[in-house]
Amino acid sequence: MLNSIFSFLLHDEGRPVAPVNMQAAGQLELYFTIGCLIVLVAVIAFMVYHWKKTKSPMGLLMLGGGIIAILTEVIYDLVGYVWFPTHGSIFTVFNCFGVSLPLWVAIGYSWFTGGGSFIAYSQFEKGVTAKKVVILYLIFMIADIILECTGCSIGTYIYYGNQPFRLFGFPMWWGISNGLNPVVIGFVVYMLKPYLKGVRSLLILWIVPCTAVAVVTFTTWIVWLPLGRQDSSLVTHIASIIVFITTWLFLYVIAKVAPKFSPREKYVEAVKCLK
Repeated sequence: MLNSIFSFLLHDEGRPVAPVNMQAAGQLELYFTIGCLIVLVAVIAFMVYHWKKTKSPMGLLMLGGGIIAILTEVIYDLVGYVWFPTHGSIFTVFNCFGVSLPLWVAIGYSWFTGGGSFIAYSQFEKGVTAKKVVILYLIFMIADIILECTGCSIGTYIYYGNQPFRLFGFPMWWGISNGLNPVVIGFVVYMLKPYLKGVRSLLILWIVPCTAVAVVTFTTWIVWLPLGRQDSSLVTHIASIIVFITTWLFLYVIAKVAPKFSPREKYVEAVKCLK
C-alpha cells in the first residue's frame, strides 16, 4: 500500500506538449475579436458616464485593474495548459513563458475582470442578500462558460492535456472558478473603499489583479498538479470536483458574510462594533 502511494507521488510523465503548430481561426478570430471589442467599448462608455454622474473614478480604476490583470493570464495558461495559436493570429499583445496572448484575450479579460468586478462592487454598495450574491456568481459563471465555449469551439484557442469535464472543448472547472473572481474582487474593493481615498484609490489598480490571482490559485491549483504530471482521467476529474467544492465553499462564505456589511450603512455599524 505504502509503495503504491509513493509510486503515485513520484510518477511524472512530464508536462503535456503544447500544440505549437496549431493554426489560428483566421476570419472567425477576427469576428470574435470584434465582438469582444464592442463589449469593451460599451463598458468604457458606461464607466465614463458613471464617473461624470457620480464624480467617482471607481469604475475606471477597476477597469484599469482588469487591464493590468491581463498580464497574469499567462500564468494560468502555463499551469492550466491553454494555448493560443500564433500562426495566422491577428495580433499578439503579450508574450511570456512561451505563451502568446492575442488581442481578443486582452480585450475580453479587461471587461470581464474589471467590468464584472465593478458590477459586483456596485451591488454590494446597494445592498445584497445571500441569494443575490449567488445570483451574481451564476451570472458571471454562465457568461464565462458561454464566452469560452464559443472561443474553443471555433478554434481561437485550445485547452490541451488531460483536461476533465470538457464542454465544446472548454474544461468546466475553469468556468466554475472564473465566475467567482468578479464577486470576490468586488467584495474586497467594497470592504477596502473607506481606506482608499485620494491618491490611495490608485491601489485599486493593484488590488484587482492581485485578488484575481489569489482567487484563481486558491480554487484551481489542485488541478494544475495532475495536469502537469499527465495523471489519469480519474485523478484529474477528482481534482476538478475538489475545485467545484472549494469554489462553492468560498462562495458560501462570501454569501454569508457580505450581507452583514452591505449596504454601506451596515458596514459603518459593523466597524463601530469592532472598535
